[in-house]
Amino acid sequence: ARVTDSRGSLGRARHELIVDFGPPAAPRPSSPRNGTLVTDRDDSDVVHAGVEVLIQGMAEPRALVRAELEERKREVRVSEQGTFSIPVVLRTPGKNTITLTTIDPAGNESREAAELTLLYNNPPTLRFLSPREGGGAGREARISFEITDREGDPVSESALSYRRAGEGELKELARDMKERTVTWDTRALPEGDYELVLSAHDGYSGSTLTRRVLVDHTEPSI
Repeated sequence: ARVTDSRGSLGRARHELIVDFGPPAAPRPSSPRNGTLVTDRDDSDVVHAGVEVLIQGMAEPRALVRAELEERKREVRVSEQGTFSIPVVLRTPGKNTITLTTIDPAGNESREAAELTLLYNNPPTLRFLSPREGGGAGREARISFEITDREGDPVSESALSYRRAGEGELKELARDMKERTVTWDTRALPEGDYELVLSAHDGYSGSTLTRRVLVDHTEPSI
């Protein structure tokens, strides 16, 4: 463009125009992978509600990448190298499908969107009530525990096992317990340190808790 002022001086200006009639390709997310399990431990922003996950991938350089989840949208600019990182907040337990779209500098939007499904779920919470850590287990020890799930998912699998401390092989005491108390008959076991191992799975993720106890057959003396 040329402009002449009142004194006849000539000025010139240039403005870059991008002419692009073709839609860009959809973003290519690389991390996290499709189907990844996300828990509260993965939260990159502990201040605000929900679990913030950083989605990274490749897209057309200098374009915008838009992420949509549950009618919430967020956009970031793609780098000159074609990489992007965009934070998305998961608020609903279960499957969360994020839609990713590319918008090039000319305003063209990718015909197809990329979808990334993440599973937001926390494993069951386990707690031993008795015996206490390092406590004694007599000839017939009463083992009490709690299994809870913060999302309210039913516990699909659970097991209580034991082993000699420092050994790898587990021996099962009970499975899929309806009651939260199990009697452990230790009369045939050598005295010494043992580990009780409680495990549970809610169909999405599992957790394990270990408690060290002392098997002691000696009767208390007065």
